[in-house]
Amino acid sequence: METERIGQMVELLGRSLQVEYRIIVHYPKLMAMLPDEETRNLALTLGLDSIRHADTVREVIMGLGEEPPFPSVDALPDVSVREIFRRQLEYEKLAFLLHTEAANLASPEHKAAFRRIAQEESYHIEGVERILKKL
Repeated sequence: METERIGQMVELLGRSLQVEYRIIVHYPKLMAMLPDEETRNLALTLGLDSIRHADTVREVIMGLGEEPPFPSVDALPDVSVREIFRRQLEYEKLAFLLHTEAANLASPEHKAAFRRIAQEESYHIEGVERILKKL
């Protein structure tokens, strides 16, 4: 059973890692497209948190004795910045669900970290919604 739980956890965390990395490399370009400093600061917070979340996920996968998958990064889509953040809102919602599920599967030593990340993802949802209102 423990091996099965670890396998489920690694699969789940691999998906989470892909979601976190999806837009990280694009934040500098996106920030330049945003209308004001407040909105850029929101985007900066999202980017920095995503990097920290990805690091935590990577460390947990390695702690489980597995190799973290190397996430692919898509090119920035050729759509409006508003559409990019609309899509990002869906990714933030997915990240919230994945980290919540990870907290439910995690060993006691990792539960708190995934609960914290899930809570931060709920703040990210609010942050992206605030960005969208400005665009």
